[in-house]
Amino acid sequence: MFADDTKLYGTVDKDKGASLQNDVNTLQDWSDKWQLKFNIDKCKVIHYGNHNPNVEYHMQIGEQQTQIKEGTEEKDLHVGVTFQQDLKYTQHITTKVNKANSTLGLIKRTFQYIDKDVFLYLYKALVRPSLEYANAVWSPYLRKDIDKVEKVQRRATKLIPELTSKTYQERLKELKLPTLAHRRRRGDMIQTFKILHGFDKISVQDLFTQDSSGRTRGHNWKLSKNTAITTVRTTSFTHRVINDWNSLPSSVVNAKTVYDFKKKYDQHWDGSDSVFTY
Repeated sequence: MFADDTKLYGTVDKDKGASLQNDVNTLQDWSDKWQLKFNIDKCKVIHYGNHNPNVEYHMQIGEQQTQIKEGTEEKDLHVGVTFQQDLKYTQHITTKVNKANSTLGLIKRTFQYIDKDVFLYLYKALVRPSLEYANAVWSPYLRKDIDKVEKVQRRATKLIPELTSKTYQERLKELKLPTLAHRRRRGDMIQTFKILHGFDKISVQDLFTQDSSGRTRGHNWKLSKNTAITTVRTTSFTHRVINDWNSLPSSVVNAKTVYDFKKKYDQHWDGSDSVFTY
């Protein structure tokens, strides 16, 4: 349930939503006590999961119980990501791509000529951050969404006159600019490093299981991959990062600081064509 920046969530199974309804009642009692009324027209319920029983939830409005309307998407105000009922993030990606393209249009109209240095400064400062913020959450897995995001950078690199005749991969190499797909994998690895090494105050046990097989090849931070059936699960952060993380050399995963990890990670991939392909 979303109500402004207030969220309630829970697993609905045998109790058919009774526990979550109790939470709604408790929250409404608190709001009544402090005279911070919820506007039920701005509240909504989103049901996640193929086997969700889609229970109805209610709030007390005056003398009657009023059903909270159901929705299919909502923007989380804390992380700035639009969550869809199917967890595909297509709407969020479309919004971010449109914003990035608008910024590119503004740059094109403002500058009559853009060389490599000016382009990199403008692109990295104004365009790319909007395509990368919180991408550990919404990283695309559908080919159409991956292409949609990458096309922003493909279009952007054509703003440099002397590179327009080159292929996309050649333009990236010339600019030493990785694909956005590689940047997302890099971001995943940075976030995994921060979680495992305690730089982010997140319980490791809630997200990952350390490999206890005793294998000595690789590094001592290897993670186990649990069985996943659904596409949503296999492409989620805690599942998709494991193969990439386990394949990193020990010198990278045992970095002392986040800055050191970023530096060693980039050195590990330096010179690889995969940085410029997706």
